[in-house]
Amino acid sequence: MNHFRYLSSGEEEFLEAITDTIIPKTDTPGAKELGVHHLIQKIIKDCYEEAAQNAIRSGMMVTDAVSIGDYGDGFTKLNPAKRLAILK
Repeated sequence: MNHFRYLSSGEEEFLEAITDTIIPKTDTPGAKELGVHHLIQKIIKDCYEEAAQNAIRSGMMVTDAVSIGDYGDGFTKLNPAKRLAILK
C-alpha cells in the first residue's frame, strides 16, 4: 500500500491521468511511469491544510464534470487530446 496516499483509488487514478496529460511519455518516461502522482499526493498530504486538500478534491470533481459535459465521459476515459483541452 502506498503510504503517501490520501486520495481514494479513483481520485488517485484521476491525478495520475492529469499528470500523464501534462507530462506524457515520449522517448523519455512520462509522469505516470515516474510516479509523479505519488509525489504530488505526499506533498498535498504533508504540506497542505485540510481545507486546501478539500479544494483540490473539489477541483478534480469539477474537472470531471466538465469532461462529462463537454465529451460525455469522465476525464480518465478521454484520449490525451481531449484531456489536454479540458485542462487548458
